[in-house]
Amino acid sequence: MAVVTLPGSSGGIVTVQSGSGDHIFVAQIIANTILLASVGGGSGTDLNPPDTVAVGGGVTIAPPPSTNGLENILYLSGTGGGTLAVPTGYNYVVDLMTGPETITGSNLQVEGYDSAGSNYVLTGNVSIAAANLTGPQNVSVLGTANIATGDGNDTINLTGAGTVDGGLGANVIDVAATAGGAGIRVQSEGIGDTVSSNGALGGATTVISSGDAADITATGDGAFNALLLAAAATLTGGTGITDVTSAGSNALVLAGSGPLTEIDTGTGDTISAGSSTAANVTTEGSTAFVAGGIGALTELDTGTNDTIAAFSASPANVTAGGTDALVFGGPGTFNVSVGGSGNSVVAGSGNTLETLSGSNSYFYSENAAATVQATGSNDTIVGGTGPLAITASGSAFGLFVYTFSSPLNFVGNNGPVTIVGGAGTESIAGGAGGTTLFGGASSDINYTGSLGNLEFVAGSGNETLNASGSSTNNLMFGGQAAGDADTLIGGTGNDTLVGGNGNDSLVGNTNSNDWFVFISGHGAAHPADTVTGFSSNSQVWLANYGAGAAAAATASASSGGGNTTITLGDGTTITFTGVSSATELQGHIISNNPPV
Repeated sequence: MAVVTLPGSSGGIVTVQSGSGDHIFVAQIIANTILLASVGGGSGTDLNPPDTVAVGGGVTIAPPPSTNGLENILYLSGTGGGTLAVPTGYNYVVDLMTGPETITGSNLQVEGYDSAGSNYVLTGNVSIAAANLTGPQNVSVLGTANIATGDGNDTINLTGAGTVDGGLGANVIDVAATAGGAGIRVQSEGIGDTVSSNGALGGATTVISSGDAADITATGDGAFNALLLAAAATLTGGTGITDVTSAGSNALVLAGSGPLTEIDTGTGDTISAGSSTAANVTTEGSTAFVAGGIGALTELDTGTNDTIAAFSASPANVTAGGTDALVFGGPGTFNVSVGGSGNSVVAGSGNTLETLSGSNSYFYSENAAATVQATGSNDTIVGGTGPLAITASGSAFGLFVYTFSSPLNFVGNNGPVTIVGGAGTESIAGGAGGTTLFGGASSDINYTGSLGNLEFVAGSGNETLNASGSSTNNLMFGGQAAGDADTLIGGTGNDTLVGGNGNDSLVGNTNSNDWFVFISGHGAAHPADTVTGFSSNSQVWLANYGAGAAAAATASASSGGGNTTITLGDGTTITFTGVSSATELQGHIISNNPPV
């Protein structure tokens, strides 16, 4: 154990064992001040000879016998007991009693070594080192104080300004900083400390918690700052500004109604904005959980495996720049920027504006409008029922888009994109990287593109793909479900339109070198297909129908009403609208060579 030396009552030196912790530091400062005064270097010109009082069952202490402009020190010994008022005129008190005592006084520097623990009720400018190792110390100060207690289970109250250190025991610390003052700094070291900060007076409090399982509460309008270094701390904010840094683990931070600023570098921490008017949270550790409150939420996440839920926050502004985060939107406006990798975002019922710039991220928008700027790689976007607008630009690569029934407006870029359509109306502008498009049931798709090619595959249901605004060479397949009627409309490029298993309508461009493809294997469905836009530049390929299928189809042709119909071997009929004579088909139907 450390020691502190003090001038003795007879002019000698006494040595007092004082324990360990910050209280020994405060005790040493007070001891240095006493020693300095004893050699003529204190705040006075010298220190009067010490006074010693033996206390037993209470005693009345007279003022110091000499005030002569010098400083005075009082030694208390005995068994203690009762209440002891230290008269004005004493500057220092050294408590060496062996039993509990209540000591009152003003403007004192106190060294407390009572082996049973004492109660100190002090006012004014106070320094107190209550260095008992195990017994409880009870310190109450009104004024400006520097308080440090030992390793027992202590109770400390400070109203005013200064510093408090409760030592390593399980302490109860209650502070109230005065408005306009220097504020109060609390060092909470014990395991299971309870710290209360009453900010009703408007002053600022700072709490540094280094012991596990601390319970910290702020009330009132005063500013409140906290640094949580250990495990399992619980902090509840007040109505003033709350500024917290969580660097330990499994902390629970509950905002009050005032603004919250939180920097979380720990593990497994929970931050709840609650009734906070505004919450600004930064998560840099791992497995944090952030819950938005009724006010605005601003979240910057650079950690790992964090979860951010906007809940009722409006608006919610989230930047997910770490890895494997899970982000949930709320009912308010949701602005989210996703970098990093492996992050997942689920939009809420409010409108969403998202930027995807990382890799392997996932975004799901359910029933509200969502606007997405995609510049990352291998990201997935899933639309629900609300309108979904996507712009894939810059270096976006490997984007996958799936829509249920949400109307989709998509603008492509230089990277490849795959789109699985739903039942909604979709407007798609392909980019240079090419577009693979799977239609959804009853979808109505308008496709434009002048850079990359389109590959379209219809799904189940009656679908329409209108690529008339496209100038690229596109490949389009009708659906494979019997009974579905698809409409495939080509653009100004040289398109390939493949009929499916239903009654499809294939529309080419008379100025293009289009291929119309029909594949044997429809079974008993015998679809009745229609070809529009057939010209002398067009070709028809009857795939898997046999080498003589082309001649047989031409021979089966019948014309009427300005149209010509051919019948294939499996009963499929193809009607060429605008083709008034079978002779216009001659040389344009093949059955043994694929299109080139």
